[in-house]
Amino acid sequence: ANCRVAALCFVAFLALHILQQLALRRLLSSRTRSTTARLDQLTQYNQDINLELAHQMVTLSQERDQAQKILHNTQAIIMTVHEDGEIASINRFGVGVTGFSDDELIGKSFIDLYADKSGLALKDLQSMSAIVAGELDSYRHESRLCCKDGAERVILWSHSRLTTGQDAKPLLLCVGLDITDRKQLEEKLGWLADHDSLTLLYNRRRFEAELEQALEWAQSHNALSALLFIDLDNFKDINDSCGHQAGDRLLQKVAGTLEHLVDEIDASSHPISARLGGDEFAIILRNIDDESVGILSDRILQALNSIRHHQDDISFQLSCSIGIALFPGIEANANELLSNADYAMYQAKLFGRNRYHVFQQQDANRQQSQQRMLWRERIESALRENRFVLYYQPILNIQTRTISHYETLVRLIDEEGQVISPKAFIDMAEKLGLIPEIDHFIVESAIERQGRLLRQGHDITLAINLSGKAFDNPELYDNIVAAIERHRARAEKLIFEITETAAVSDILAAEKVMAKIQALGCQFALDDFGVGFTSFLYLRELPVEYVKIDGSFVRDLVNNTDNIVLVKALSEVAIGFNKLSVAEFVDSLQTLHILAEARVNYAQGYFIGKPSQTIPVDPPNFYQAAINENTAVYR
Repeated sequence: ANCRVAALCFVAFLALHILQQLALRRLLSSRTRSTTARLDQLTQYNQDINLELAHQMVTLSQERDQAQKILHNTQAIIMTVHEDGEIASINRFGVGVTGFSDDELIGKSFIDLYADKSGLALKDLQSMSAIVAGELDSYRHESRLCCKDGAERVILWSHSRLTTGQDAKPLLLCVGLDITDRKQLEEKLGWLADHDSLTLLYNRRRFEAELEQALEWAQSHNALSALLFIDLDNFKDINDSCGHQAGDRLLQKVAGTLEHLVDEIDASSHPISARLGGDEFAIILRNIDDESVGILSDRILQALNSIRHHQDDISFQLSCSIGIALFPGIEANANELLSNADYAMYQAKLFGRNRYHVFQQQDANRQQSQQRMLWRERIESALRENRFVLYYQPILNIQTRTISHYETLVRLIDEEGQVISPKAFIDMAEKLGLIPEIDHFIVESAIERQGRLLRQGHDITLAINLSGKAFDNPELYDNIVAAIERHRARAEKLIFEITETAAVSDILAAEKVMAKIQALGCQFALDDFGVGFTSFLYLRELPVEYVKIDGSFVRDLVNNTDNIVLVKALSEVAIGFNKLSVAEFVDSLQTLHILAEARVNYAQGYFIGKPSQTIPVDPPNFYQAAINENTAVYR
């Protein structure tokens, strides 16, 4: 029994042991499978991480490459500079602008690139150091950069602080824009504001400013000075017989001759020479005696006599008439002084031309009263006898090759039937207070013509010139409204042209009147655009739809590369302000091609059509024939 009990106990123990082993094996097998699965999961996760890291590395590499491309291809100089001004890095564009290699630039002082290493350069360096030190947020300035080949570029710099890391020293980020071309254009426009583009002499605007200064100086120093007013004799015959290009070449010869003679005068006289317009020139001399003025006048007469022009078996010899006004005298301002010299010039013409005449004090009252009485009678009689007439000059749409509209131009027919241009009488009409009557005639007649054509089935657009005093007339708006209603004209087909002088007296008042007229549907054009910087002010301030590029830029455009640059620049300015541009004085098909390339919208000039009292409802054949010689440029 004991043996059976012992045997049973052993069997039980063995069975229990076996069961424990089996259970342990099951547990170990389960844990192994769990561990294996976990290891598989970790392996997969590790693979995912590696793939993500690889993807991020590729992305970062691509972003780095893209950043490098942007850095090297951007059209700006990008540098990093140490606190002491030493260049740490520069992009490819900066290397190209300077002409230096990377090795030549890295470690070089930023200031060493300056063309002028004066006190201003040291001030810039101090400001840059202040940015690195955190004393300034940013700094902007211009400097002239000296390139390796010796050329100078104007750079607009913008500096800011660049933090590269916790332990690294901060750097200066320098971004430079090359504004050399813009500066050159500004200088050209600035030069053009003071100079005549044909002769390169001072223009009338700058001359009048110089005359004011010379008069003030002469009065304060009580020093005898002189104004010479020079007008070429019978120059119109040369233009009519040989063409304007031949006339322009002669004007350039005259300007060169006057410049040469003026250069020989003692610099203490501060000589100034200018072209006042057309064939009129002037010279200002300070602190000079009357004998020296006479000697110079004789030399001018002799020098211009030596200029001859031969063309088509016709020979012309130049001569001139010179009016001299000595000052200080009885004149009160520069305008009176110029008027005195002008009167003396006409006296020289009356005495036989090719001579000079000195204005005398006893001439003053006689000159002023004679001129005023003469012009008052001529203008008033012309108004009474309906001897003011309108001429119409066609304006071509360059893109469509069709006549877009016509500019109305006023003319005075004198007692002998001669046609007098407005240049001869508008200024005097303003002085005499007769300009409102002329303005009223122009507005009334032009609107009547437009309404009559409309009723005949011809929807013609007219551009109407307003004088410099038009906006001083409180009845201007009412007159326009009444004329439109009375003649059943279309306001949308009326364009009013204004010049600088039309708005200069009160730009805010002019803007208000223009806005009221525009509310009717009318439009406005700014004439003589580009002649002075005030043109850009009016372009910004006044509500105009058109700008008319002054003819002085367009005449002889084919042979004048500087004017081509300026016309393109003025066209771009007009486009930037969302205005339509009109070029005046267009005299050839080649000029039209250049204007088309410059994206000018409209053309006006003798090549398109001369002013006429008739308005052809269909363009004459010569328009199309002239343009059809080469139509590719207009496509």
